[in-house]
Amino acid sequence: MGGNSPRHHIAEVITWVDSCGDYGSTVSEMAEIYDIDSNRLSGRFGELTKQGKLTKTSTTRMTRLGRPAVVYVVKCQ
Repeated sequence: MGGNSPRHHIAEVITWVDSCGDYGSTVSEMAEIYDIDSNRLSGRFGELTKQGKLTKTSTTRMTRLGRPAVVYVVKCQ
């Protein structure tokens, strides 16, 4: 991912999740693709959900560790 600042990740999170379309993305899926720790991204997903830019779906997918992870999609305006 571009910069190291967590704030920089906000635009990249929106772009990534939007590119996933209706399939959406989990925090861990994006972290794997960008090779960064999911803890660095989870806060951005939370912020964007609170701002109404992302929506948590009722779908979950398993992480590499076998834990269910919430799937997010970009909220339609």
